[in-house]
Amino acid sequence: MKRLFIAATLATLLAHRAFGQTGIGLADPSTATLYLRDSLSNGAPDTTFSFGAPGWTYFAGDWNGDGTQTIGVYNPSTATFYLRNSNSAGSSDATFTFGSPGWKPIIGDWNDDGTDTIGIVDPTTNTFYLRNSNTAGAPDITFTFGAPGFTPLAGNWDGLGGDGIGLYDPATGTFYLRNSLSSGAPDAVFAFGAPGWKPIPGDWNNDGADTIGVVDPATGTFYLRNSNTAGGADITPFQFGTGSDQPFSFQTIPEPSTLALLLTSIALYGSRRRRRTRDC
Repeated sequence: MKRLFIAATLATLLAHRAFGQTGIGLADPSTATLYLRDSLSNGAPDTTFSFGAPGWTYFAGDWNGDGTQTIGVYNPSTATFYLRNSNSAGSSDATFTFGSPGWKPIIGDWNDDGTDTIGIVDPTTNTFYLRNSNTAGAPDITFTFGAPGFTPLAGNWDGLGGDGIGLYDPATGTFYLRNSLSSGAPDAVFAFGAPGWKPIPGDWNNDGADTIGVVDPATGTFYLRNSNTAGGADITPFQFGTGSDQPFSFQTIPEPSTLALLLTSIALYGSRRRRRTRDC
């Protein structure tokens, strides 16, 4: 009976774990200035700061497992990552090299432990090299996927835990998403947006699954969709920044971990048992 109650409670909590909030960010590649906004709408940035250097690649990840995603940058000329545990100016909390100069960075929770770690993609062979810790070292996972020239992506496409990988063809506006970290055919193929637009995945409705979005570089308009399928934008399109900036998403409010939810269910069960004892 106790096991059934805990399982039922945990399932209910997991089904309603939309306590997180996804925001959008832009990085000005000419000045290394970041503009973060906590809501998916027009408006001024909530946070502005500088980090990294002009020409570097920007992204966000949960580097320390606290449930919020903070800024990271990659210097493509030296293959060096600089990760910071707060969205503010300052020195990096982790600095290391991984991969080779000119390769493309990719960020995800590869082993479903609640912490985002780095990866790199060789654009000449489309080989993915993923690592389960934010340190220098050999890759933990290696495989090829897709064709050279595409933009690598990562996200929890099916909402089942652990991130998968994806590719975006800027020439056709087509997404190729795969739920497992291995070679093979994509699990979803569809077009969204227009050729030349910039991809941006994120959990837009906070249901635990990442879905796709695109940004029109001519206007800086965001088009976000709550399912990984072709169709129209689910969120009213909005403008933020300029189309020349690098877009990325980030988790602004932490989601509870599975362990925290389990402990909550056990506590609820104990409280319920104590009330029954007192009522008898």
